[in-house]
Amino acid sequence: MVDNRNMGFVLVAFMLVAWTGRADDINGITMDFVPIGSAGNAVDSTTGYGSVGYDYRIGATEVTRDQFAASGLGGGSGDSPEADMVWHIAAQYANWLTSGDVLLGAYTIFAGKVTAINRAYRNGNGQLYALPTEDEWYKAAYFTGSGYSDYANGTSLLPVAGTDANYEDTGGAPWAVGDGALEQNDTFNMMGNVLEWLETSVGRDSTVDGSDMVLRGGAYNLPGNRLFRGYRIDGIGEDTLTNNGSDVSVGMRIVSIPEPGTISLMSLSTISLFFTRTLRRRKLLGKSLLPVDREHLCDTYCTREEWDATYSEVDIPDGLVIAAQLIQAKVLDVWAKIYAAYKIVDQKFWNYMVVSHECRTARKKAFRSTLKRKALSGFDAFLAVIMK
Repeated sequence: MVDNRNMGFVLVAFMLVAWTGRADDINGITMDFVPIGSAGNAVDSTTGYGSVGYDYRIGATEVTRDQFAASGLGGGSGDSPEADMVWHIAAQYANWLTSGDVLLGAYTIFAGKVTAINRAYRNGNGQLYALPTEDEWYKAAYFTGSGYSDYANGTSLLPVAGTDANYEDTGGAPWAVGDGALEQNDTFNMMGNVLEWLETSVGRDSTVDGSDMVLRGGAYNLPGNRLFRGYRIDGIGEDTLTNNGSDVSVGMRIVSIPEPGTISLMSLSTISLFFTRTLRRRKLLGKSLLPVDREHLCDTYCTREEWDATYSEVDIPDGLVIAAQLIQAKVLDVWAKIYAAYKIVDQKFWNYMVVSHECRTARKKAFRSTLKRKALSGFDAFLAVIMK
């Protein structure tokens, strides 16, 4: 008989192994990322945001002052987020993460400004680092696995100011990144601390203009309504914001986009993320893919009071549904590659048939022309003989 208690510890070990390597070593700095799966998820019908057609990773925290200073673009030191950030400088920092060069990456820079965006760029490791689009940021903050929550904690309740999240000037300054409550998708500080620049411009148009880019996430000196999923700030401008009592601190968070062929390698982390969330939702633990002793493991993970406080959150899908979605995505990916190869072979085959037909037609035409020419030449010779 399988000991369910031991299986619980096996599950924990499995998750620890699956999460190994979530930190990237980039140009001498370390940056933590969390996987965001469920590619092709439905849009939030309330706001129109959140649908992303691919798996990606997003920074577990905002970019710190130490991490930013390593790029040579400026900054100070410490674990608090780099704030008062200019959008064009944030884009150059993403380029530096990708290539080691502020001019080479997703963002084309001319005279210090971004003139074009090309997310097809990849570095030698097959990665692209960029500012999040509004859909990428929104999904990482509010997507529950089956729908959308009002706040990044997975509930319809504001986080506790000064304890779970930094807003309403409870701390008087940004916290060190990672302080506060862990959010539903294993991020920190998507609720408060500092506002975060997005790659998306106002109206979601293609204009690259630092004067009309979107900000999300709230800030330490803004009220709690800024943390709500329906709230966004746009058109704030590209100039450096000074914290003079009327302006707010603005920072950034980075996304990592792999090459399409490597996206399937994120599946293990996606399944691990599901199990992690399942452990935090004890009413759904019985639906896990492994026979875990529910009460034993959950009682060591959270208290009854902690669970009751999040009872109203939106349920996430069963593990079998997650596995089926991953298998379906992989099958569709393989089929797309097979079909693309078939189209190439089919095109080459018919090109060959057309060329062959044209060659045969040309040979026949040349043969008839030669035969006609020789017949006329022979007839001329015959006439010449009889006319003598």
